[in-house]
Amino acid sequence: MKIKELTPFEIIRNEEFNYQIDNNLRYQRDLNNADNVRLPQVILKNRSLIYSELSYRKRNYNKKSAENLIQNQKQCTKELDKVRKTEEITDYDNINDFTDKFLSQFKETKGKDFKRNASKQTTQKIYKISSVFVRSILSGFVSGRGFKQRSISFCTFTLTEPQKHSDQKIIQTFVDFIDHLKKVKNYLIDPVTKERTKEEGLKIENYLWRAETQENGNIHFHLLSDVFLNQDMLRRVWNNYLQNLGYKYGYGSANVNSLKRDKKNNKIMNVENYLCKYMTKAPLKNKYKHLKRKDLVHLPDEEIYRRPILGKTWGCSKKLLKLEYPKFYGEKARDIFYKLCRKLQEYRNVNIPEYIKIYTGNIRELFRQQSYELQKDLKNHYYLCLQWLYDEIPLTI
Repeated sequence: MKIKELTPFEIIRNEEFNYQIDNNLRYQRDLNNADNVRLPQVILKNRSLIYSELSYRKRNYNKKSAENLIQNQKQCTKELDKVRKTEEITDYDNINDFTDKFLSQFKETKGKDFKRNASKQTTQKIYKISSVFVRSILSGFVSGRGFKQRSISFCTFTLTEPQKHSDQKIIQTFVDFIDHLKKVKNYLIDPVTKERTKEEGLKIENYLWRAETQENGNIHFHLLSDVFLNQDMLRRVWNNYLQNLGYKYGYGSANVNSLKRDKKNNKIMNVENYLCKYMTKAPLKNKYKHLKRKDLVHLPDEEIYRRPILGKTWGCSKKLLKLEYPKFYGEKARDIFYKLCRKLQEYRNVNIPEYIKIYTGNIRELFRQQSYELQKDLKNHYYLCLQWLYDEIPLTI
C-alpha cells in the first residue's frame, strides 16, 4: 500500500541518519490503515514541550463548505481594493495621510478597526520558521570552511527618501529584488584585505523576509538568507530598483547586520534567539519600546503602534513553509516526556484540553544533560531539515 506524502522530518529514510524513522513509519502506517489509533506525540519547541496522546480518526470534510469559506476569504469591497492597490500616492502629502484615509475607509466599510499588529498565530509561524531555519543551517556549518557553505545572513533594506508609493508597490519591488538575487553573481570578500575577490559564493535559495514601518512612516525590510551576501552587491542591486521607482541613490539603503558576539571567545551569542526575536518583534513606537506588555494593555493600538502596512508583511521561500519543530512518536515520545517533564514547569490553562500537557523551560539546555542518544536525535532532526532544503534527500520514501 502506498503511503501518502508527508513532511520529510517524520518518515524520511536515510541510512546515515536513521533515527526514529522506523518507529515513526510504523505509527504512520497505523494511521493510514486504522480508523482509530492513539498516537503518543512529543513536540519540542525552544522553551516548551508539548505531549499528547490523541485519538486519530479519518474525517470526511464537506468540500462545499470549504469552497464557500475560500470564497468568503476573497470577498473585499471594490473601494478598499482600489485604495490598497494604488501605486503612487502623489495625491497625498505623505504615506501617513494615505494610510489614514485607508484606515478610515476600512472602518466605515467593515465596521471594525484595521489590525495594526500581526496576530499571535502569524507571529508563532514566523518564529517557528526562523527558528528551525537558523538551527538547520547552523547544524551543517563548519567554521573553518568560511563562506563557501550555507550560512546565515541578516540584512536590512530601507528607502532613501520619504515614501511616495503604496506599500503594495514597494513590497512587490522587494520581492522582485529577491528573485534578482537568485541570479546575480555574489563575489566573496577577502577576510584580510576586505577587498572583493574573483571567487563566486553560493547563491541564495531559501530566505525569510519581514516588512516593518519606521517612525517616519517609511516601510523597510529585514531579510534572513542562507548564504553570505556581498554588501556592495546588495547596495548596487537594491539601489537600481529604487532608482527605477524614482528614488535617489542611497549608500546606506542596504546593510548586512552584524550579529552579537561574546567578547571572551568571539563566538556569536545565541544566533537563533536573537534573530527570531528580531523577526517577530511588535511594531511599537520608540517611546513605548522599553515598556512591558502588561503596561501597554490599557493603551489603544493607534497610540502604541506605528502605522500598519497595507499589504503583505512577511514572506519566505516555499520549502521553509514545511519546516517543523522536532516531533517524536510512540515509545520514543513517552521516553522523552518522562525524562524531561520532571525538570520542567507545567503550564496550566483552563483552555488546554486534558489530553494535552505543556511544560516550559530551557529545552536545549535540558537535552545537553541527557544521554548522547537523545542529543543525537535532536541534532539529526535539524540536519535532516538541512539536507532536505537542498535536495540531498527525497521528500518521501
